[in-house]
This record gives sequence, C-alpha cells and structure tokens, in this order.
Amino acid sequence: MRSFKKIEIEGYTDWELQQALENKGIAVGSIPMELQKLIRKPRYCEVVSAHFDEMKADGDFTVERLIFLSARHLAEAKRGRLSEAKFIEIIQNLALRYRQNPDIRLGDIPSLIPFADTEWQVAQEIVDGGFLVPKSPKSTKFNVEHNRLVFGLGLLLIEELREASTGGETTQEIAEHLALWSEPHPEMDLKVEICGAALFHSFIERDYPSGARQELLRYWLGLRNWDDRSQAAYADYILRGPNEFLAVTEEFWSGRRDVGAAQDFLARAFIKHRDDPRVQPALITAVNRWMGMVHPAGQPFLRPSKDREERARKEVESRVGTLRLGPLRIYGEDLSVVDDDGLLRLARLGFLIISAGSRLPFIRSLVPWAVASAVMGLAIEAGLADWVVCLSDEEVSSILLPEAERLLKYGEELAISAARTLLWRIDPDRANLLAEENPTPDYELRQQLRKQHEADPCVGLFEWSEEECLRCMERLDLSVLRINRQN
Repeated sequence: MRSFKKIEIEGYTDWELQQALENKGIAVGSIPMELQKLIRKPRYCEVVSAHFDEMKADGDFTVERLIFLSARHLAEAKRGRLSEAKFIEIIQNLALRYRQNPDIRLGDIPSLIPFADTEWQVAQEIVDGGFLVPKSPKSTKFNVEHNRLVFGLGLLLIEELREASTGGETTQEIAEHLALWSEPHPEMDLKVEICGAALFHSFIERDYPSGARQELLRYWLGLRNWDDRSQAAYADYILRGPNEFLAVTEEFWSGRRDVGAAQDFLARAFIKHRDDPRVQPALITAVNRWMGMVHPAGQPFLRPSKDREERARKEVESRVGTLRLGPLRIYGEDLSVVDDDGLLRLARLGFLIISAGSRLPFIRSLVPWAVASAVMGLAIEAGLADWVVCLSDEEVSSILLPEAERLLKYGEELAISAARTLLWRIDPDRANLLAEENPTPDYELRQQLRKQHEADPCVGLFEWSEEECLRCMERLDLSVLRINRQN
C-alpha cells in the first residue's frame, strides 16, 4: 500500500491562463495550439514562461521541447541550477557510458530495443550533438529531436532511480519519485515512450538495482498508450528479470487495481517464455502459489450477500478453523490465505500457463489447487482442470495419482475431498465411488446444481450443449448477457 494519494488538479481556466501568461508579458495567442492544452497545467505554464524567448528564437513550440525543458527543471531541483549545455552534458555522459558498456551486445537483445536503433546510432548522436537539430540544413533554428529525447531522458530517469535505490530510498519513495517525474500528464504518449526507454535501459544493465527496476516495471504496466510493437518487444524483458515480473503480478490481478492491459501483457510474457530455463523455475514456484490461494470466506460465487458470506466463512472455519492472512500449510501443501477476491483469479492464469506447453513441469500445481478448493468448498475451476489434463499428450497421472493416494492416507474428509478432485481428472470411476462413499458438501452442491440444470438448463449454471443452446436462444426471458456467458 502506497503512503501517498494522487489528487487530480484541474488546469487553468481560459481566464486564469490569460492572467498567468500576461503577468509574464506573453500573449495567449502567441502559444501554438499544440501546447495550449498542456500549458493549462501550472508546471508547464511556468516552464513555457521561463523559456518563452528561447522557444520563440528557435521556433520550437513542440511537446518535445516542453518535456526537455521540464526535465531540466526537475534535474535542477536535485542538482542545483543547470545551464542547457550542462544539462545536455550530463545526458551525453550517460549515453557515452551506455555505448561503452561491455554487457550490451546487439546480438543478445535485438528484440528489446525500444525503437529502431540497430547500430546504437541514437546514443552516438546524443554524444556527438546533444538533442537539438537544425530545422533544415541551412537553418539557424533548432528542434528537439524526438528519438534522442526519448532515449536520453530514459537514461537520465534510470540514473536518478539508481541513485535513489543505492542511496537507501525505499521502493515506496522510488514510486513517489516516478509519480513526480511523470506529472502532470503521466499518460502523455511521449512520457510513456520515455518510461519505456528507461525500462529498456534498466533491463539491459545486468547489475541495475532490482528494486528500482521492479518499481519502474510496475509503473510502466500501470500506464496506458503502449503501442503493439512495444508490448511484443517488452515481453522479452522477462528473460532478464523474471523475479521482477513475478513480483508485480499479484498487484495487477488484485481487486484494488485490476488492470486488464497489464494482465494481458504479463500473461503473454509468461506463456511465451514458460519453458526458458531462466524463467521456468521461478514461474513454477509462482504458479504453485497462485493455485494454492484460499479466501477465509471461500469462493466469491458462493457468497453473493453479506448473510451468505458469513455462513460461507463459518463453513470454511468448520473445515480448517479460523484462517489468518499469510501462509497456511496443510496436508504437506503450502497455501496462501488472502482477503482479495481478485487474487483468486490467478488460479486461472496458472491453468493458462500449464496448458501452453508441456504439462509435466507445472502439473503438480494441481495438488495445492485441489487442497485449496477443498478448503473453500468448491473446485470452481474443475472444467479448466479437465481441459488441461484431458488434452495433454503426456502421462500426467504418474504425477497426480501418487499425490491423490498420499492425500487419501490422511483419512480426513478434507483430504479425501482434495484427493477426489484430483482423481476426477485421472480416474473418474474411482472418484465417483469415493464421492458416493464420502459425500462432501461440494459434491452434494454439484449434484444439486446438476439436477437444477437438468430441470431447466436455460437457468442452470453448467455450459449448454448445442441442443440446449438452440432451445434457450428462443426464450424471451433470458438476457443477452446470460446467453453469452453460457456459451
């Protein structure tokens, strides 16, 4: 949980903007339309006012020039007053260090480059000429060059985060630094590009502080406006920092944040590189954790109201006692007790990762999932488990059957329920026999739901067959959303 709260502050009104600029001797009409929206923010208005003559002399009233000047002002807050030449020199030195880094080899990381720069030309251009380029070969006016700005400010940002991290600042303080750097427009396309360039620089440096890199990844994932090429390239960053990717995952599935774009990006990265030896060991550990998450009140599906939630909580307690947040070891399995319903959805991510290739490295995670399901009273992802096991070309029963036998030896209702959940996937006849001999609440509930479905499949909870779909599509009392959900 962060210690700061973001408060949106409205920009200047037309009258306020006119007053702010006229007090500096600047007419609103002299500011191009491209910057009219941005300078309504007091910080940008101050930057334009301070450098109006310089921008006018170069004829460069672009967003690139504004962000360049704003970054210089932020640097001055930390380093003291900086001339333009000194500010550029600082970034030139960073670019030179980057060019001379022996750990950076083009053949190793071509897909990680944030934009087309196959010969590291952008860095060399910064070293040779800074950021300003003539508007034309004979012009005496200059523009801030876009790619140099993105690349150079990305270098500056990771250097500041490095200094903060090695200087003892906490991840929370680093997050605050990032928020300050990105205000007042964190979603601005140019700032998203710069943040992406910083992310690139942080991952190609093997000795870059992990805490700072993790916070930068967390921040970038929370932004919008990524382009498709960036998403495809940045998914490969996991090869250089799988632990950082895994460390931020739960935040973006939590109910407190729940960022769909970040979820999609992370899932793609995990699936693409699930079998890489640099990723797989840590990913197996993470999938085991996600599949073994339990909520003290059970599955959200079983507690649609306050009264039902209280009853569900007592039912869980009757099986395992009062649950406290944190690790829970039961029947030899390490589970995690959480109070965020969003995190329970990570089990589905686990199933997705398992199904994306060979099941064998990940299949044992069905054991903590089975135990967690027994604790919560219902294996809600049973259909996914069936799909993962039945469509496997590998003999997964050689791993799951001994685990089911081990659970049965405990002789307790909860352990038998977990064992039966595994057996349904690999030996359904034996699982059915166990269910009849030891009918547990989840089995009885499923039987009850099955009977309801048979009586009227159109309002039942199970997936429709083709015949049922055709019949229910003719019903006028069913909403389009329900019809879509059942298919």
